[in-house]
Amino acid sequence: MNLGADNLPTATLTQLLPVFGRHGGAVTKYEKVLMQQPNHKQAWLARGYLLQKWGIHEEAIVSFQQVLALDPANILAWQGKGISLGELGKYEAALQMFDKVIQIDSQDYRGRYNQGKVLMNLCRYAEAIRSFEQVLKLKPENYKSWYNRGMCQDALNQTKQALFSLETALQVKPDCYYAWSARGTVLIKLGKYQQSMDSFDRSLSICSDNFAAWYGKASCYVCQGKAQSAIQALEEACSCAPNLCRVMLSSDPIFDSIRHLAAFNAIVGEEEPTQELLESLQ
Repeated sequence: MNLGADNLPTATLTQLLPVFGRHGGAVTKYEKVLMQQPNHKQAWLARGYLLQKWGIHEEAIVSFQQVLALDPANILAWQGKGISLGELGKYEAALQMFDKVIQIDSQDYRGRYNQGKVLMNLCRYAEAIRSFEQVLKLKPENYKSWYNRGMCQDALNQTKQALFSLETALQVKPDCYYAWSARGTVLIKLGKYQQSMDSFDRSLSICSDNFAAWYGKASCYVCQGKAQSAIQALEEACSCAPNLCRVMLSSDPIFDSIRHLAAFNAIVGEEEPTQELLESLQ
């Protein structure tokens, strides 16, 4: 789900966790606090976020529930519990947590943002768009909401609207490499291949180890009938994310025109294409 600590108030980690330390001694320290003061809300909250940071989500949820037992209106605990539920793939339950945050404070943009992310995971794109638009009313320069709004619009085949959202995200955050990649993919759908390629190149100039940009370049090349360039871009994509690349290639119809090529099947089949195979594309 990848909600993460960046969607929570900075104080959550930077002010609470140092009380207990950031490394091995943290557990001992906060457990000692809780043994002496079992109703210490701040200790339970810090424990929850520390466990969440370590990926121990079930135990983090226990901590957040302890906070909520002491303080049912504690927004940070509702947020934390929702994030951990989302990371465990329990999206419907997570959605209820973020709904509760919004019920407590309708101006809490993080709750609305996380609500939108969960709705995306549930493929409820129209609802997710509404959540991100609520965030943007509160925080017009929240580039992640512009980006996710664009991704939802693209999923609903609202291609021109998606392009507007992604370009707005990039106006706010010009070095957002994944927004450049997404823009490139949308431009392919609009048949604007040179602009698409420029977007992927811009993305790669920011982050060279970038699966989406290389895969997008391959898609753009194949749409223009440039088989060899497409194969070379796919090799780069597979070097970034081998398993993801091969899974996507197995069913992506955009590559049907080169699926018969030996070099393409060498990539899908996890074999290194020989120079002879590459030369056969010329």
